[in-house]
This record gives sequence, structure tokens and C-alpha cells, in this order.
Amino acid sequence: MVYAKIVLASLIWAGLFYYGGTKWFDTKHESTCTSEIKKGEPNLEVVKESCLQTAEVYVKQEEYGTASWFYLLGGEVDKNINEIEGKITDDFYMNIGHSYLLKGDYEKVKEIYSKYPWEEGEDFHYVDETIQPDFEILPKLYKDKKENIAKGLAIWNEIYKPIGKIVDESNAYSEAVDEDNLTGQIYHLEKYLEYAEPFKDKESIDYDSYKETLNELYSSKSDKQKSIDTCKELLRENKETL
Repeated sequence: MVYAKIVLASLIWAGLFYYGGTKWFDTKHESTCTSEIKKGEPNLEVVKESCLQTAEVYVKQEEYGTASWFYLLGGEVDKNINEIEGKITDDFYMNIGHSYLLKGDYEKVKEIYSKYPWEEGEDFHYVDETIQPDFEILPKLYKDKKENIAKGLAIWNEIYKPIGKIVDESNAYSEAVDEDNLTGQIYHLEKYLEYAEPFKDKESIDYDSYKETLNELYSSKSDKQKSIDTCKELLRENKETL
């Protein structure tokens, strides 16, 4: 009985050690991959080995979006296109776009990049900090594909340029609201609607509600101006009677 308990305890500890050791190695590979790509001149052999092992771990966990990023870093763009693409429905789909970029399929790149800013529905998905680093990392890992990557960045900027203006005007309008700046609110809403008009059917665009708000601001400004004009008139009449 004592022997059986010892064997059982040994098996439990062995299992825990194996599981813990496996998790440690998985974490170690991901940490190595992530830290290596941040270097000015990463060791491509280290990147490939650590990133691909990390990708395989995420595939086993069915976290295909994250896996696609590490496949991209590790040079397995074909796996992204042939095995992972159909399993990704979220923001990680940009990694598939990058994979087509490295293959030189610019039409597919434009198709994927064009969808990306609108993926979130209620808000703009694009945040500059999330995309720009991609175009800084990839040239270090794919030195023979720098021309492709430059074209990809140009495609992205072309797509995002009008969207960026919408985002800027939306933020400026919010600042004007915080500052209780009526003139600023009207100006930035007018510009927002001007830039947003071609995209007014997108969920992320508050076109109708912003237009309604603008009409209310016009009315408010008109009432305010009428009030000012009335005050001026009263002041003028008072001066005349003095």
C-alpha cells in the first residue's frame, strides 16, 4: 500500500514536472522570439527556430491568430496562406495580408488591408501603433523582400489616409466638446462629415448621428447669436435714452 502511494505520488510529480517544464519551454521560445525581433540585426536562425516553435504551440491551442503572427515572423508565410487563413476571423487577419504581401500578391493585399480598419464595427479598428511596427519588423526578417514591404506600406497608407482624417476630426470634435467650444465643435463635425461621406454606410461611421448633432449645434449657435444681437440692441437703446 505504501509502495502504491509512493508510485502514485511519483507519477503526479512527474506529470507536474513535465507539464511545468513544457510550459516553461513554450514561454521561453516565445520570449526569445519576441526579444530577438526587437534587435536592430536579429539572428534569423534564432528567430526562425523560436518563432516557429511558438507558432506550433498556439496551433495546438487553436489560437490561430496568434500562431499566424509567429509563422509570419518565422518565415512560414505559406502555412499562413494554406493552413491558417480560413481559421482567422479577427484582427490577426492582417498577418495573412502581410503573408500575401511577401508573396507579391498585391491585389490580395489591398483586399485584406481595405477590410481591416472596419473590422471592429462600433469603433475604428485602426490604431497606428499596431500596424506601423509591422512594417519596421518585416524588413529586418525579409531582407530580400524590402521592395514588397515598401509597396505594402504604400498600399496601407493609401487606404488609411482618408480614414485617418476621419479619426483626427472625431478626436478634435471630442476635444472641442470638453472645452465647451461651440465654434470648434461645428467646424470639426463639418470636416468629419465631409471626410466620412464616402464611408457613411460603414458601422464605424456615426454619419447620421453626427449630422443630427451638427444641426442641433447650428440651431444652438443661431439661438446664441440671436441672444447676443438682442443684448446688443438693448445696450444700444439704453445708450440712446441716457
